Amino acid sequence: MKVPFIKDINGVTSTGPCPAEIIDELKSNGLKLMYEIYGSSETGDVGFRNDHKNGYTLLRHWEKTDQNSQLKRKNATGEHMEYSLQDIIDWHDETTFTPKRRTDNAIQIAGVNVYPSRVMKILATHPDIVDCAVRIMQPNEGTRLKAFIVPATGRKKTSQLESSIRKWAKERLSPNEMPTSWTFGHKVPVNELGKQADWRA
Repeated sequence: MKVPFIKDINGVTSTGPCPAEIIDELKSNGLKLMYEIYGSSETGDVGFRNDHKNGYTLLRHWEKTDQNSQLKRKNATGEHMEYSLQDIIDWHDETTFTPKRRTDNAIQIAGVNVYPSRVMKILATHPDIVDCAVRIMQPNEGTRLKAFIVPATGRKKTSQLESSIRKWAKERLSPNEMPTSWTFGHKVPVNELGKQADWRA
């Protein structure tokens, strides 16, 4: 059942990309505008748009840099600080942009660049794994990667499966890429917004 909006109501979405068809449906039901906010926990709000067919407008306290996925802004002392974005950005001009795809941000493991997304993609090819997540450990857990594995139903017992996966992964991952903690569950942890969440190693 559709419930129409009263006159001059605007919406805001900022927790992640909102499907265009949902925005169109809300507008057909009387929503005046839907403001989409682009940003991250690390940067806060970066840009906005109220038409999903157009690019985002950069907020005034941010400045474009020569690096595709970096912005700068002044701190409290007036110095320019640079911040990395989580996406590859397609710039239309100095203040208008469209996020294209996620970057594969490297992290340092024992002084070596490691890409958790690469490790996750490799683990996902294991025939006994239906879903997985890979993160760097929290400081109180260690300094390596950890993996959360969702096994296919009816497979080996967890202890046998972990041993099998560890051996399989060791043949395909470098020592620095190899997770040192393995957690098994029915579903990759997510928060109340549906985004991947951390878990205890």
